[in-house]
Amino acid sequence: MSQLSTHDTLYEMIIGMVKEFKVDGIVYAKLRNCQVWGSENLYFEEDLKSANIPLLVVEREEIMTNAGQLAVRAEAFIEMVEED
Repeated sequence: MSQLSTHDTLYEMIIGMVKEFKVDGIVYAKLRNCQVWGSENLYFEEDLKSANIPLLVVEREEIMTNAGQLAVRAEAFIEMVEED
């Protein structure tokens, strides 16, 4: 299976779940410097924007030293989603 078709399949699955579960927004959490999933959000950001699905990309470290900053970003994201 090619990378493009894998991406398309995963995207269709995500869109289906968003519709089925009436999701208001997606939080995409990735581990900093993760080579496996580190760039996957580049595909999904544009796709989800075009589907009008709010997305918060959170890059975290292995040890959660930035938990306070993440909490502020998550709260702002929730407020933005609730306004729509």
